[in-house]
Amino acid sequence: MVSPVKLGLAQHLKKLNSVKYCSLTNDGVLSANLWSGSAVHVHDLDQPIKTRQIKKILHETTRLGIGALFIVAQPLVPPDGERCEPAEWLNVIHELSGDRLYTYRFDGSRLLIGQVHMRAYGGNLREIWYGPDIEPMALPFYRLWAKSPPVRGDWLVANFGNELFWKGQKFRVDRDVDSQRYDGQRVKGWSSEQVYGAYADRTMPLLQETKLEMAYKLLGVGKAATADEVKAAFRKLARECHPDTSHLPKTEAEQRFHALNEAYGYIKQTNGW
Repeated sequence: MVSPVKLGLAQHLKKLNSVKYCSLTNDGVLSANLWSGSAVHVHDLDQPIKTRQIKKILHETTRLGIGALFIVAQPLVPPDGERCEPAEWLNVIHELSGDRLYTYRFDGSRLLIGQVHMRAYGGNLREIWYGPDIEPMALPFYRLWAKSPPVRGDWLVANFGNELFWKGQKFRVDRDVDSQRYDGQRVKGWSSEQVYGAYADRTMPLLQETKLEMAYKLLGVGKAATADEVKAAFRKLARECHPDTSHLPKTEAEQRFHALNEAYGYIKQTNGW
């Protein structure tokens, strides 16, 4: 018997002009067979998966010229707005899917496809961003060089052809407003702080303190950290986020690298190092 998840996914995929028909493989994996003669295997995950199993799937599908796409049951993903260190398998799928997780859940009998971006926050921490639900727009598959050590290699992967929601200016502005609101002030980045309200002069010391706290948090160290500890944390994160070596999209890596530099500089200036 075909699971409701696979039936729901097949209904979404059969609407695409590029999809000829959907079927199940001998292993019970949903296969979207394309008019071009190629195929994309859609792996729906309702429980955590070992990264070695993901690599095995990638080996098999890439060898056959088939694209691999993973979609995760939403309860397996951390909640929206949480700052955490995601499980290794989630990080791997996030990279394979173009810095996002595709998720699924049901609204009654209807299967809804969601998308989640795990934004680099500091060290191994990620901030979880949920985007709007999507309807698949296409089913492109392509070669991707995966940098994550558990699946490092050149693989055929696929996605649903939708825009990267976190790249939209409106989404980012709305997200900043929600996540950076404080009593009497709002902090936007490191170089453009603004204080709102009738008591701006009174809140300025609080704003400066908040900025210092945010700088320490961005580097992943406590306020009691020594100059050497702060320097070491900065160097480690700077290597991870450097635009020339980071796995992040170039624009995001540049913004992250710039923020780290400003945070480190602010800590040194405040402490007179």
